[in-house]
Amino acid sequence: MLLRIIVGLLALAIVYGILSSRKTGPSLPPGPKGLPIIGNIMDLPPADMPEHLHWLKHREAYGPISSVTVMGRTLILLHDKQAAFDLLEKKSTMTAGRPQLAFASMSAFDQFLAFQTYDERFRRARRFVDHQLGTRARVARFDEVQEVEVRRFLLRVLKQPDDVHRHLHTMAGAIVLKMTYGYSIKPDQPDPLVELSERMASNLSRAAVPLARLVDVMPFLKYLPDAFPGTAFKKTARQWAKVNEALVEIPYSLVRRQMATGDYPPSYTSDLVDQHSDNKDTAEAPKRLRADDEHTIKWTAVILYATGSETTASSLSSFILAMVLFPRVQRYGEPRHEPHPKSIAFGFGRRILAAFAISKAVDGSGREIEAKLETVAGIVNKVKDFPCKIRPRSPQAAKLIRDIELEKPWGRGWWVCLAR
Repeated sequence: MLLRIIVGLLALAIVYGILSSRKTGPSLPPGPKGLPIIGNIMDLPPADMPEHLHWLKHREAYGPISSVTVMGRTLILLHDKQAAFDLLEKKSTMTAGRPQLAFASMSAFDQFLAFQTYDERFRRARRFVDHQLGTRARVARFDEVQEVEVRRFLLRVLKQPDDVHRHLHTMAGAIVLKMTYGYSIKPDQPDPLVELSERMASNLSRAAVPLARLVDVMPFLKYLPDAFPGTAFKKTARQWAKVNEALVEIPYSLVRRQMATGDYPPSYTSDLVDQHSDNKDTAEAPKRLRADDEHTIKWTAVILYATGSETTASSLSSFILAMVLFPRVQRYGEPRHEPHPKSIAFGFGRRILAAFAISKAVDGSGREIEAKLETVAGIVNKVKDFPCKIRPRSPQAAKLIRDIELEKPWGRGWWVCLAR
C-alpha cells in the first residue's frame, strides 16, 4: 500500500513538473540550463556555502540579472544596484508583492508583514505601525528607555567583558520590549521573552530562504499525512508556529491585564488598544476591539519586537567588531575628530529585503519579466578595479565620505522599513 502511494506521488510530481515547465511567457534573464522536470534544482546554494557567495558566481557567469527555475518556480536574481533600484524603487507599485512560501505559512510566519501580499491587511498593518513610529517625534517618547538600557549594557560589559554579543542582544531586546509592550526585563538574569524571540528570529531566517524546502516548490506536499515518509517538515512547522503564537499572545495578554488595572506604562500596544477600542478598560469590562484590529495590533507588535531587536544587535555587533579590528578608524570617531557619529556608523544599519514577488514588471532595459516570479537582491558584489588617488584617512578622503549622498538603507519601494 505504501509503495503504491509513493509511486502515485512521484507520478504526480512528474506531471506537476512537466506542466510547470510548459508554461509560456516572456523570455527570462539568462541562467544555467535546467534538467527536465526538476529544472535548476542542482544550481541552488549547497548547504555548506553562504548564499551570497553562491549567487555571486551567477553575476560573473550571467551578468547583472540572472534566473533559475525549479519545478516551474522561477527565481530572478538582481546583482546590479541600478537594476534593483529600477525594479524595486521606480516600479514599486508593480513589485510590492511577496512570494507565497508554503512552509512559512504553515509556521504562522504568513502573519508577519514581511510575508504578506500588498492587500488591505498589509495596508492596515502599515498604517498602525506608521501612526506609532512613523516620525522621529513619535518615537522621541522612548528616548529615556534607550538611555537607561544603554547604561545597563555598559554595566554588564564591565562585569563580563567577554560576552559583549550576548549583552547587545539583551540590551536590544529590553529596549524593544519596553517600547512595544511596556515590559521591563530583569537586568541581571536571562528573560524568557528575550529567549523566545531569539528562537523565533532564528526560525524566521530559515523559513524565509526562497526555494529552500521541497514543499515551497510543490505546495501540495503539505496535505500528505504525518506518517508519510519525508513529512518531517510538518512537525517542524507546527513547533515553529507554537513559538510564534506564544510570542504573540504572552506579552499582549500582559499588556491587557495591566490596562485593566488602570496603571500601565505607554507602549506601542497599549496606545493602539486605546486608540481603537470603543470603551474604557476595566477588570469587569475589558476594552472591546474589532477582531481584525486586535489581530493587527498583536502581529505588528511581535514583528516590531522580534526583527527590531535582532537587527539592532547584529548591526551593533558588526560595528564593535569593526572598531576592534581597525582601532585607527575608531580614533576618528572621537568627538575631536568627528562631531557627527552618524558619519561613522551609517553603514551598520543597512538591511536589504531579500525577496519580492513580481506581478508584472520590466527590467531596466524595458524587457518584460514573467508574472509571479521571485527576485533576490544580491548583497555582496566584487568592487571593480579603479585608480585611487586619495590617501586613506586624509582630509580629502574624509570630505569624500561626508559628501556621499546615501541611498535609502532600509529596503526599497513599498517595503521600506517603517521602524527604521
